[in-house]
Amino acid sequence: MMKKALSCIVLAMVFLLAGCANITYHITVQPDQTADLQWEVLVPKTSQFYIENAAYVTEQIKETLEGANNENFKTKPIDDAQYVGFTATKRFSTLEILMQAVPMQITDNSTKNFVFKKGIFMDSYAANLSYTVPKIKIANKPDDYMTPYLNALHLKLLVNVPVKVQSSNQTTVAPDGTLVWDMSATQANHITLKASAWHKKNMAYAGAILFLVICLVVVIVRKPKQSK
Repeated sequence: MMKKALSCIVLAMVFLLAGCANITYHITVQPDQTADLQWEVLVPKTSQFYIENAAYVTEQIKETLEGANNENFKTKPIDDAQYVGFTATKRFSTLEILMQAVPMQITDNSTKNFVFKKGIFMDSYAANLSYTVPKIKIANKPDDYMTPYLNALHLKLLVNVPVKVQSSNQTTVAPDGTLVWDMSATQANHITLKASAWHKKNMAYAGAILFLVICLVVVIVRKPKQSK
């Protein structure tokens, strides 16, 4: 139910396709395995799309914020001299639940979305995703009306995980370690990431136990046999 509701919110955000808009999805995984999702949408008031469709954009922002508030997102509308838009943030109990709130499709059936696996000696994260902007048709506009606006769309995905990243296909890495993907609005975007961290304490305990076992075996083996 939650996934369906959040998908409806995403589909309602057709105004995001406005020309030169800046749209950012930021996923932050916390050390306790909760995960934060932040959307930021900024539409320049000088863009041709906004000039031609200001009332439509305003109405879409209103509907989107209402839907986000109903799903317990903390929202903040933005309307200043340069931009109109909003930010919406929410903390989810797990990364898997968070992934239901973003419009990404699986590209590899062996990897379900962006997953976290907890092990005795190692925790790991793996992502193999595809993101495609849904095709939107504006009423009373030609089918290719959105094409130039899609080409001008600035779409980003930001990801932070609390462990070392072994491999990923990000576009850039921010100074604070945030992985940044610059995505296209006209074709599929493929996102891959692998990250892991050893449990040093568990490994130390296991090492200590193994050492004690070895010592015990040595003592038993070397213990002189009692004569009858």
